[in-house]
Amino acid sequence: LVRICSPTGQYRLEVAPDDSPAMLYLKAASLMQSSSSSPSPPSFDLTMNKEVMVPSTTSTLAAQGLKHGDRLFVLNYKPASAGPAAGAGAAAGAAAAAGSSNGAASTSPDAPNDAEPISSQARAFIVEEPIDMQLEKASGTIVRSRSRLCTHGTSGMCEHCVPLEPYDAAYQREHKIKHISYHAYLRQVRARNRTLPPNHPRFLPPLDAPSFRVKVPCPSGAHPSYPASICTKCQPSALTLQPQQFRMVDHVEFQTPALIEPFLQFWRTTGAQRFAFLIGHYQPYEKVPLGIKAVVTALYEPPQHNAHDTLQLLLDTDAYAKQMADAEATAAAFGVRIVGAVMTDLTDDGTGRGTVLCKRHAGSYFLSSAEILWAAQQQQRYRTPSRWSPSGWFGSRFVTCIVSGNTEGAIDIQSYQVSNTAMQLAHDDILDASVDPALMRVRPSIPGERYVPEITYQYTNEYQRSVQERANPTFPDDYLLVTLTHGFPQQPSPLFDSPLAFPPCNR
Repeated sequence: LVRICSPTGQYRLEVAPDDSPAMLYLKAASLMQSSSSSPSPPSFDLTMNKEVMVPSTTSTLAAQGLKHGDRLFVLNYKPASAGPAAGAGAAAGAAAAAGSSNGAASTSPDAPNDAEPISSQARAFIVEEPIDMQLEKASGTIVRSRSRLCTHGTSGMCEHCVPLEPYDAAYQREHKIKHISYHAYLRQVRARNRTLPPNHPRFLPPLDAPSFRVKVPCPSGAHPSYPASICTKCQPSALTLQPQQFRMVDHVEFQTPALIEPFLQFWRTTGAQRFAFLIGHYQPYEKVPLGIKAVVTALYEPPQHNAHDTLQLLLDTDAYAKQMADAEATAAAFGVRIVGAVMTDLTDDGTGRGTVLCKRHAGSYFLSSAEILWAAQQQQRYRTPSRWSPSGWFGSRFVTCIVSGNTEGAIDIQSYQVSNTAMQLAHDDILDASVDPALMRVRPSIPGERYVPEITYQYTNEYQRSVQERANPTFPDDYLLVTLTHGFPQQPSPLFDSPLAFPPCNR
């Protein structure tokens, strides 16, 4: 966490040690642009220890000597109206928007709204993640062989064997695909909207960027800003909760079972629950059209308190911040990064056969409301840059894995993400955890402080009728979940294959 002192105010930024100085410039420019309601980012220089920080895309903040709690000052500040649309620092920062392996973003009140659109000048410098650039160039079509309905030769093609689009609805139903991949969804909305290339002057981002905050000031300019007045132009629309159609990650692959065994051994010896961050990278997933899988190469266990039914991360300690910074810097040196988290929820069933209780199932819950809010916060921190979104960011690839008992009493892993809607609702301070883990609570509106739009959800009642009900004040938190698959490779090839196991941290 660093502080930025500028003519427009003071800001707090959450950055990672392996972020580039250009990324720091981009985030600082975004905050100052948001606070001044300017259509374009300002130009400026950042100074540390009376020296100007060069907005390099190849160096890291750790190499520049930037530490937790440091204060940086803004010099040569020029608002957008007094100069070019983007200064040298802001443009270089935008060029590294996706160069960071973490994409960290503060979720404090000082952070800009994720749904706030960026300027076309800044969009031109966004660099997406390597996996996105790779899949964007792939054909993605689903190849089909000749069927008995084909009447042509081997070199011909007809409607019965022509390749399908990766978002084909019939293919989804046939293969029981609940969530299509992100890139299949992106191609679907691009085809539906006939989207022009991002460098076209009439380009309109096809991806939705939901926002549930009142727009201040009002785009119409016809009345005083909220809370003095409100209209349909600045008021957020009502929301009907629906399961998300796509998922940013399709599969979680643990490189070897040896990654999980030492993690489970803590529970076997102490009976207490345990938490760890997943370290790895992203690769194409061939079993889903244009799919992406998170490949887990290592686990890092941060400082934490453990008990039989709870666990607590020591977030407010200096040791936690320092160890997390060291862990992320070490991971970056090996070309990997934090891709998610895993936690146990295990209780022995008392039979003496090594089986555990099944506590998470369709009749209870899969992720509790508190866990969903935590996952939403982490996904906000590790967001995914995208040229196809109005804000320059779209969703996250941070995954949450739960190790618990299945219906047969065996220890199993379940992998999830929360939807983009859940991320934004949590970011806008609309959701709160409930006593019932299967229910999410909607915070009440507070005049002048928090405006909460009307939220409804649909379900099928006992008469098989579709019923729409208001989330007043709770709703089932399954509407916010996206389920993933997981597994192990048939031929493990771990990144770290030393015969001597590295001792787990903070045991």
